Amino acid sequence: MVHKRKDETFKLIKVEDEDNYADYLFSDSEENQDITEEDREFRKQLLAAILKTPTNRQKKSYNRAVKNYVGKDVELGTDGVKINNHMGAKKWRRVNNASMMVSLTKEEDIILDGSDIVPSVVTAFSQLFIDPNKMKTWMNFDAKSEEEQREILEALNMHRYNKSLLEEEGFIEISNDDVNIETSSDEYEFPDKVEGNNPVYKAVNCFSRIDRKLRNYLDKQNIPYDFIEQLDEKIRNTFTQNPNAEIMEPMYASEFRRYARAIAQYNFLECLTVADGEKKMIHISNKKSFYIPPYTPIGSYLMMRSSKLTRTRHQQ
Repeated sequence: MVHKRKDETFKLIKVEDEDNYADYLFSDSEENQDITEEDREFRKQLLAAILKTPTNRQKKSYNRAVKNYVGKDVELGTDGVKINNHMGAKKWRRVNNASMMVSLTKEEDIILDGSDIVPSVVTAFSQLFIDPNKMKTWMNFDAKSEEEQREILEALNMHRYNKSLLEEEGFIEISNDDVNIETSSDEYEFPDKVEGNNPVYKAVNCFSRIDRKLRNYLDKQNIPYDFIEQLDEKIRNTFTQNPNAEIMEPMYASEFRRYARAIAQYNFLECLTVADGEKKMIHISNKKSFYIPPYTPIGSYLMMRSSKLTRTRHQQ
C-alpha cells in the first residue's frame, strides 16, 4: 500500500513543482503474505528505475536494443517499417495508418499467413480421403494391370476432348438418364425449324470470326462472287462427307488466297499457304473431329450484306 508520509517537518510543495516520489512512503505490510521474493525484487528494480534518471549511455543502449528488436521481429502496427528517428513523412504516415488499423481490429482477426484472402484448394488427391467412394474407385483402378490402366486413361482423354469441342461449338451433352424414354413421339412436340437454332452457326457470327483485314477485303464492291461461291460449295460438300478430309489446290494470285482464308475461317476451318518451289498452294484442313456448315453460305450472305451497305450509302 502507498501512504502519505506524516512528518512534522514536511516541506510545502509548490503548485508548479512536479510531484516527487520521495514524499511518499511505499509499504507492502498488508500484502507481505501474498508477494513472493521475485515480485518484491522486481518492484525494487522498478522503483529504482523510476527514481533514477537514465544517463546518455543508458539511453543509447536502450535505443540500440529497440532498434535490434524491431529489425529482427517487426511488431504489429508498423506495416513492416523499421522505425528510426530519421524516417520521412511518408513512412511515419504509413506507420500511423497501420497503427490505427490495428487498433480498430480484433487480435483474433489478424491473420499473417494470407489464408483469409487465398481460397482453399481441394486437389484431386485430397478428394480421395474426403469421399470414400472415390477412394474405392481409385483402389480398383490401382489394382488393374498397366495395359488396362492405359486403356482407361485414353478413353477418358478422348471423352474430355470431344466434350470440350462440343462445348466450344455451343452444344450441350445430354446423358441417357436425362431423356424420358417412356414419352412417345406423338406426345413430344418438335420445333417447327430445327435448322438455325444455334447462334454459333448463324451467318453474322461466322462472319465476325473472320480476321479484320480479310473482312475488309470482303466488304469491297468488286469481289469475285463466282470464285467465292464455288470454293465455299466445294468446302461444304467435302467436309460434310468426311470431316477429316483435306483440300490442296494451286492458287497463284495472293488476292484469291486471301479470299480462300476468309472462306475457311467462315466455315470453322484452317487455311495455310504452302510453297512448292515457285508454285503456291492452299491447304484447307479441319482441326475438329466433326464439321457442321454455317446455316447461310458465305456468297449469299455477302450479297445480302453488300445490298444493305449500298442502301445505307444512298440514304446518307
